[in-house]
Amino acid sequence: MTEDEIRELLREMRDEPVPPDSLARVRLGVAERGQARSGRKIAALLLAAACLVLGVFLFRPAVPARKPGPVAIARQAEVPMLRPVQAPAVHSVKQTRRRAAQSPKPPGVLIRIENSDDPDVVILLVN
Repeated sequence: MTEDEIRELLREMRDEPVPPDSLARVRLGVAERGQARSGRKIAALLLAAACLVLGVFLFRPAVPARKPGPVAIARQAEVPMLRPVQAPAVHSVKQTRRRAAQSPKPPGVLIRIENSDDPDVVILLVN
């Protein structure tokens, strides 16, 4: 058969109507294949989800979560409070009163609280 004969044959087949029996068979075959594939897709998705859940349970860490430890309270050495230095007063003849002696104040108490969970957090309590 030559190319011209094949073209004429195809033109003749184009004009002929398709038998309803063959069209119905094709549609049934396509529908059956589509249903079989959709069932396989659903089964594959369920299998993948089950593997994921199984993997999470098998490979989870065996170490329990860390509980926060007790808060550490450290007492620092008492630091004397610095007083500003005053220039000595120039005594003049007119000043006859003497200043009363002041009792020195005890240095303040310093308490330092550190949190073991977060080393950047420090609480200072000063009296």
